[in-house]
Amino acid sequence: MAIEAASSLYRPIKIWTDSLSSLMAIFNPKFHHSNECADQLAKEAITKGDPFLLPKPLSCLKFDIKSAALSIWQDNWDNGETGRRTHNLVPRVSNKPVGWDREEIMFVTGHGPFPSYLHRFNLRTHDNCS
Repeated sequence: MAIEAASSLYRPIKIWTDSLSSLMAIFNPKFHHSNECADQLAKEAITKGDPFLLPKPLSCLKFDIKSAALSIWQDNWDNGETGRRTHNLVPRVSNKPVGWDREEIMFVTGHGPFPSYLHRFNLRTHDNCS
């Protein structure tokens, strides 16, 4: 279309493209090896039941995988044997921030460097995590 419109101007024109198939079509108008071939291959894949044809859009598959992973993670978190103090503070798993700073969680749960500080001031009998 651009070539047809520009050719009516009867002056030299410049066209920039990164499409090899477009350039081939300009140099050889009988060259039909671009979109037509892709369309034909797509039609063949649909009619033959190509095993690479996805049953859902990729965005739906990503959502399903993310939901399944979060469900497994939540199940492991609920039924785990460790981290129960943290579980009481943060019972739901999420890939988003929980609203607590890392230091606040370490202090409230007794994890991190705090037991050694409390031990140093004789407020604890040992310096390891609870």
